[in-house]
Amino acid sequence: MNNTDTQNQTAPMKATQPATIDIVGAVPEQGATSKESKKKPKAAPKLTSFMLQWFREYYYWVTGVACFVIVVAGYVLALSPKFSQARSVSGIEFQAVHTERQKLEQTLSYVTKLGSGKTAQSARTIRDVDDFLPLGPATPQILTSLESIARESGAVIDGIELVIPEEDESKKDSDSDIVLPAGVAFVEVTLAISASPYDKLKTLLSNIESNIRLMDVIAVVYSPIGKSYTIILRAYYLSNE
Repeated sequence: MNNTDTQNQTAPMKATQPATIDIVGAVPEQGATSKESKKKPKAAPKLTSFMLQWFREYYYWVTGVACFVIVVAGYVLALSPKFSQARSVSGIEFQAVHTERQKLEQTLSYVTKLGSGKTAQSARTIRDVDDFLPLGPATPQILTSLESIARESGAVIDGIELVIPEEDESKKDSDSDIVLPAGVAFVEVTLAISASPYDKLKTLLSNIESNIRLMDVIAVVYSPIGKSYTIILRAYYLSNE
């Protein structure tokens, strides 16, 4: 019985040994796990090296974008207000120049209208001396010119009579006792104008005297019976004789 009890007491001791070995053997695994967990934070340098490599690869793009942003920001903050001010000043200067030009144009127009007689022609241009003082009577030109003037003035011509005096008769103006220069003669024209308002008659007389052909109005006769006007004028020309 003593042997049996001894064996029974020894058996449990052997059974507990593997458990003890397992517990002791588990300790190194916990230590390895703690070491591995301590080594994991070393992955940060890899991220840093990736960013550095990416920056080196796209260095020119990053620089270009940065410069563009700086330029835009500089324009918005510094240059844009100055450009706006410059445009405002330019607009004011342009308006001032435009106003000054209008004043000059008005002055020029006023000076042009100051001319009188045959030197100032608002609607006609002297193309040739023959138009002003033709060589010969040029009666067809007188007819067309007077018809055009009457149409522009709003008057109606009932009749035209042309008389070319003899050379000796035309040398002296009997109405004004003015002796014409040598080689200058005139055609005496009698216009019968139908009844028309005084304003139109006045315009007609003004247009006749400002005509490109050298003409003088000698007399204006009013007929109360027919309520018409008779205008006597002279158109001058260079005589061949």
